[in-house]
Amino acid sequence: MGLVAQYRLDDKSGDKAPDASPGQHAGRIEGKPLWADGPAGLGGALELDGKGTFIDCGNDEAFDLQEA
Repeated sequence: MGLVAQYRLDDKSGDKAPDASPGQHAGRIEGKPLWADGPAGLGGALELDGKGTFIDCGNDEAFDLQEA
């Protein structure tokens, strides 16, 4: 099994988490995330509060890692 998903989370805004992997399993940002500026040249960053802000990746069978 290879890379299942890669979420860079450097968009600076929005409620979607694009997947940069070949699988294209985009996620949805839930809750009240805070977007911050990242270091120069690196885009932004997503701050998750640990209390209900998360990335919903869906339930595609690619995420069933029991066989890994």
